[in-house]
Amino acid sequence: MSTGNLDFEQFRVFLEKACGILLGENKQYLVSSRLNKLMEQQGIKSLGELVQRIQTQPRSVCASRWSMP
Repeated sequence: MSTGNLDFEQFRVFLEKACGILLGENKQYLVSSRLNKLMEQQGIKSLGELVQRIQTQPRSVCASRWSMP
């Protein structure tokens, strides 16, 4: 499994545990295209890094963009 696939798997597991959303394995391109701008703005290079930042810095700008008002 490549690094990109491992990062996507980590993101899928995080999303399921945090939100109860089951994301299919075939949705990697969709997820990447939707989150690319946010990740660039935050200097995040991978989905794995995004998950890690959300988990370790829940009050960061990144996390606030994920939360509902």
